[in-house]
Amino acid sequence: MNSFVMSTLSTVVGGIALALLFFIIKEKLFPLIEISDHWELTTTTQKTKRNPFKNMKIKYDLILWREDKVIRGTAEKFFEISQTGHKTYYGKNRKRGRIEGYIEKNYFSKDRIIINMTLADFGRESDYLFMLTVKNKNLAQGRFYSMVAEQHGHVELTRKGEA
Repeated sequence: MNSFVMSTLSTVVGGIALALLFFIIKEKLFPLIEISDHWELTTTTQKTKRNPFKNMKIKYDLILWREDKVIRGTAEKFFEISQTGHKTYYGKNRKRGRIEGYIEKNYFSKDRIIINMTLADFGRESDYLFMLTVKNKNLAQGRFYSMVAEQHGHVELTRKGEA
């Protein structure tokens, strides 16, 4: 009976120690990217159904915050360069949008950030999907897809502020 109690106690203590070890490794050695900050997002259209959008580059100001793995935020389009020229948007002329997304935590590969942005632009609300791979604490790169003229191409997210 005494060996049963000791065996059970050692199993429970070992389980608690193992759980604590996994928690420390997860939270301290592999933390989620701290994304709550001011960012700049740049898209470059590589393929589209509308020729004037080909090779178009658009820049957005983003304010992001993280709630565990969930990302929320706001966006404002402030610059665009295309075959028809370039535009800089100021004040009330900036196009505003909402952001929702999440962080994919990967232990054996780089983390990913998935963002959906709904933006009031081109005379209607449109959705954009950004799939980014985290390169470092200040940079993520990847692909984007847009419902506007079925655009897709390269996207880059760079930190502007310091959290």
